[in-house]
Amino acid sequence: MTIGYDTYTATAGSLLFVPAGQVFSFGSDDMNEGYLFHVHPHFLADWPVASAGTADFEFLTPWGNLLVCPPADSLEALLFLSRRMLVRYQARGLQGRLLIQSYLMAFLSEVAQVYQPVTATIQPAAHRLTHAFKALLAERVCRQHHVADYAAQLHITPNHLNKVLRETTGKAPTRWIDEALLLEAKVRLSQTPDTIAMIADQLGFADPSYFSRLFRRYEGLTPSAFRRRIEPSGT
Repeated sequence: MTIGYDTYTATAGSLLFVPAGQVFSFGSDDMNEGYLFHVHPHFLADWPVASAGTADFEFLTPWGNLLVCPPADSLEALLFLSRRMLVRYQARGLQGRLLIQSYLMAFLSEVAQVYQPVTATIQPAAHRLTHAFKALLAERVCRQHHVADYAAQLHITPNHLNKVLRETTGKAPTRWIDEALLLEAKVRLSQTPDTIAMIADQLGFADPSYFSRLFRRYEGLTPSAFRRRIEPSGT
């Protein structure tokens, strides 16, 4: 599966997480078998346990390790929870919401026990800065396109931000900004009837032609051609 601009290969017994809002796709010849969960990011918001929430589950964020390979004993527990969620949902839909929420939180907590965090391979200060940049990017990319704006909000220089991101992610902040904009554009092109000019405006581009040139530079085709390509598939 391609998630954003990264491609992953999930084999038997592994889990692959797609963070909310990310564009993803399978290869055209792929034959996939297993459980596929689509969960709204607000599904656990009203879970009646004070400590409930997914903020500590790094594998649900764009900066986490999205491919998880649990050991056999954890996999057995995860398969059991998956089957219970499926049976409950097939029987009662979301009328059994509380029990499904409980199973889901147990599932995520089980994954968290075997998850290998990104922080294990990155210096803590660099990780915190990278995490903060990506969080800002996810929130503000449609309004802010300049590295200097993000650096100022993080109270560092643009050069320092560039150095840290290259060390921790292998990509410059300008690349991160461009890719985030392109992913947002893909979502809007595939899920809304808005015109190219409207989408360019929504993403903060004063000039729709510049937006089209940026899209083509990364994708190899124009926004209009991208939309025509995905329309036959029904997406």
